[in-house]
Amino acid sequence: AADETGVTETILKDKGPYTVFAPTDTAFEKLFASGVSLEGLLADIPLLRKILAYHVLPGRIESVVALTLDGASVETLSGLEVNITVEGETLKINDATVILADVFASNGMVHVIDTVLIPPTPSSTNTILDVASSDERFETLVTALKAVELDGLFESDGPFTSIATLSGENITISVMGESLMINNVEVIGADVGASNGVIHVIDKVLYPPSFGDVPLNLYDLAAEAS
Repeated sequence: AADETGVTETILKDKGPYTVFAPTDTAFEKLFASGVSLEGLLADIPLLRKILAYHVLPGRIESVVALTLDGASVETLSGLEVNITVEGETLKINDATVILADVFASNGMVHVIDTVLIPPTPSSTNTILDVASSDERFETLVTALKAVELDGLFESDGPFTSIATLSGENITISVMGESLMINNVEVIGADVGASNGVIHVIDKVLYPPSFGDVPLNLYDLAAEAS
């Protein structure tokens, strides 16, 4: 992974010094078991580079120093912070445990961890409605939400992401290759963050099963409603 992103040349072989929290192969297996694939990570090099940089601190920090930083947040090379906590004699970085400390290197220090560190999703002060209203792709959606007075719902606290939809009818989530499908509709833009949830952009309108066959045109749709 480090080779694919150029991190090997730009950081691991650089004069440093750096402190690296190095996940074991078992740590990556845990990540893959959660649904993340190596192929998916390698297909998104910017994201993978960000994840790897989230494991690196500037400077050489030995465990004897890290153990004095209980409760501290330290900025990584990704620009995001990790949280350091001490439980007894155990050093933790976010939810990862340091299982082998102070592996010295010529350009820094390595601490082996049992879990891959995942950067936090950037927070947003904009609600789902705010995000949708500011994006011209969702103009029709926002108009429809306001027409049926659901716009207020997507300004409320949330968060909103559910297998059972707000209509009370279930949707089916499946994976085809590297594509995420909702019923027979493909997610073409995932993880658009908002303060009260997340938006996944899809390429077709979802019709509830109770609609039966999808009307072919506006005339048929009006006839169905009459």
